[in-house]
Amino acid sequence: MKNKESKNPFKPIADVFSRFNLVIFIVVVVIGLITSVLILNNILHLPYDANGVDPNGTTKFNEATIVRVNSLKTSSDNSVDQSAPSGRINLFSE
Repeated sequence: MKNKESKNPFKPIADVFSRFNLVIFIVVVVIGLITSVLILNNILHLPYDANGVDPNGTTKFNEATIVRVNSLKTSSDNSVDQSAPSGRINLFSE
């Protein structure tokens, strides 16, 4: 029987890649970074779309939430004793 040498058609490509794999990697990373910077730059230069904004600036809030916020105590209205047990300090008291 004769020994046939099997020729791989992808061997030259594999040789080039194995020789220049670091250079190819760096080129791909730089191209990716440049592409991402250009895309972000285009996004930042898009005009502002004001379709969903009320031109009068009137906004309606939830009345129940406003009442709850107004009923909160300020730090000067501290009527509850916030002393910690002996040997401990309260880091959140004013």
